[in-house]
Amino acid sequence: MNIRLQLQKFGAASAGAVMLWAVAVTQSAVAAATPVTIGIVQGTFYLNLANSGSFDPSALTSPAFTQQFPVIGFNPPAGALTCSNITSADVNAFSRPITDVVPKPDGTCSLVPAMANGIQAGIGTLFNFQAVFTADLNVASAGQVTLNVASDDGFVLGIGPQGANQPLRVSGTMVNPPPSGTSFVKGYPVMGALNQGTAPSPNDITVNFPVAGTYPLELDYTECCGAFLSLMFTFNGTIVPPAPPSTHTTAITYAGDLSADFNDPAHLSATLQDTSVSPAAPVSNEAVTLNLGAQSCTGTTDVTGFATCTVKPNGAAGNYSASASFAGDATFQASASSAPFVVTLEEASLTYTGASNLANGNSTTMSGTLPEDGTTPVTGRSIVFTLGSGASGQSCVSIGPPRRRRVPSSTRTWQAGHLSSGTTTRLLDHRSISGARGGLPATL
Repeated sequence: MNIRLQLQKFGAASAGAVMLWAVAVTQSAVAAATPVTIGIVQGTFYLNLANSGSFDPSALTSPAFTQQFPVIGFNPPAGALTCSNITSADVNAFSRPITDVVPKPDGTCSLVPAMANGIQAGIGTLFNFQAVFTADLNVASAGQVTLNVASDDGFVLGIGPQGANQPLRVSGTMVNPPPSGTSFVKGYPVMGALNQGTAPSPNDITVNFPVAGTYPLELDYTECCGAFLSLMFTFNGTIVPPAPPSTHTTAITYAGDLSADFNDPAHLSATLQDTSVSPAAPVSNEAVTLNLGAQSCTGTTDVTGFATCTVKPNGAAGNYSASASFAGDATFQASASSAPFVVTLEEASLTYTGASNLANGNSTTMSGTLPEDGTTPVTGRSIVFTLGSGASGQSCVSIGPPRRRRVPSSTRTWQAGHLSSGTTTRLLDHRSISGARGGLPATL
């Protein structure tokens, strides 16, 4: 932000902010009747070391903290508050830490300061900061909706698809959007932006939603240069209210592998459906947690409600449980399911690699290799090397580097000077195998 703009920002009076932002912090008694509602807001806060009014994606590698909020109603300017229990003396466009004002149906409001891990957004190392807010935006009907982002300083608003239904930008503020045309973290198409230092200002953004439903939202925000700091996401002059409790029941069905070898990829998957409608409909763009015993990974449902991810079983061979779970959100209720899963012994091959010719009375080096699936070395296992058989047989055990064994001349008589070496081992998570010169793979 240049000097002229800083002066404008510092010189803006509270009354001026009210005139610019004709936004009321109110909420109707029935949020369900509101054309637009918002799910739980996840905020992630970052340093703004460059004190820049435009968003710097290079800072995204090191978040300072994350926090959940009910709405995006941070630091409403003086005069915009209509809460019966809170005035502009409690929170305003100068408040630090920046504070979410949450309207309630009874006319009161609650305050949620942006702070965690001993860090506060707007104070100390985060006096200047960046933040990424993500949430589900619930739209009651198809058609054009005019949203408003009132900010000091910059913002970028991206909205993603519901399944194959992508909202389209119609009109509104679009200043210095990301070159990619997508939001900085989730990659949602940008609907509007004022990605620069600015005095407090509201920005109408009209979006066409192809169908009613839930759409993922990302709002990237930058605070710089001191004085005002504020971010309001509104519809029809009021903060977009929290979504009412979900009435959409769901069913998730585990649909992945039911067995896998130790340390081999296990493909876990599940399908998620909305069972509150008939027939049940797939639920897209939702995070699903897939577990195999104590291991877990996360997948995101596609347009068919299918999610998948991969783990490599790291526990001993045996019986386990594979499970899928959906945590639920403002629109859909939680659900979970499971199925039995068997971890089988890994395939391994044992190859003798030591000397194959030796003279009686001399020592010899006996060695072998034990890879799994023919490539990956198996470490830390005992290999038994045996010369001969019966009462005259000799053996030694090696773990890791080869050991030397002296062969007495009385052991046995060698024919044509060739060594035949048998080896045997039993592993906790690999098949019991035997090998000879040239290598014998495990018998499956």
